[in-house]
Amino acid sequence: SAGNCASELIALHMNQNYQKRYDIDQFLEILDTDLMNVYQQHYWGYRYNFYISAMQNCHPEYVRFLLDKKTLTVSAINKILSGIPVEKKLLYDENFISIAYLEYQDKQIDDKEDIESLRKLLQNKVVLLLGPGNRLNLDRQLICHSMSESNPVVMAINFVPGEFHSDFIFVSNAKRYSKLVDFGYKELEEKLILTSNITPFSIYPRYRVNYQGLLDERDNMPDNALLLCIKMLIKLEAAEVLLAGFDGFTFGQNYYDVSYSFANELYKTDINEVIAHGIKQYQKYIKITFITESLYENKGLQKHV
Repeated sequence: SAGNCASELIALHMNQNYQKRYDIDQFLEILDTDLMNVYQQHYWGYRYNFYISAMQNCHPEYVRFLLDKKTLTVSAINKILSGIPVEKKLLYDENFISIAYLEYQDKQIDDKEDIESLRKLLQNKVVLLLGPGNRLNLDRQLICHSMSESNPVVMAINFVPGEFHSDFIFVSNAKRYSKLVDFGYKELEEKLILTSNITPFSIYPRYRVNYQGLLDERDNMPDNALLLCIKMLIKLEAAEVLLAGFDGFTFGQNYYDVSYSFANELYKTDINEVIAHGIKQYQKYIKITFITESLYENKGLQKHV
């Protein structure tokens, strides 16, 4: 709006004209993770996805595609965009950017030792997966009752459940990992399972597993953290998966703690159906039971009583 000087614009101007060295990615990262909750309620100025598009001189649909993945930091998005050939930059090619995204995420590591260590801990065990949905608070007593009955191994996905003890934290999302670093959860290192698409810094994982090996391209499943984690548990030969706090995506406040939300989480209407389909496919290989209500529930999935 009139009178506001956008920090990222003046910083870029200073870099280009006065030999300054401001890190523009960091400005955009702060905007994306911290300021956008306010921006969504009170729009002002331009949309920052168009700023990234203009900065990279590329078609805005490339930026939208990568933002919609909700797994990449802004610096990662800029790195992918900068690698687009000149002849493709202004002509949107969804197949090309899909491949570029997967290639960027595909950082192969030798995870045999870590997989074997995890198998010894989780083989034939009941595993309770915790998501950051509102039901985690609303159904606290139900979850605690299920924990006392099943005595499961507890694994949180992409967040730290402050009200629940967790044996492991599974993280496959670079943005969520950056949040954990921001919060300073250094004590999590011994229980952290990190997928190989994330480059660790500051907080280092006890276990690392290959990201690509957890994708199921045969069934065209998205790289959703819950689906990746279930695929890992199938590989580790766990006996059963219990799900709590995976409410499904709706417009509005989705999380029991607003700090786990991101501003660009404008979900497509079919995302719940896609994830529900993935869960149903994996139930062919492992028993999956919902403890709390979820939009992912579908025919063929069991409800815990």
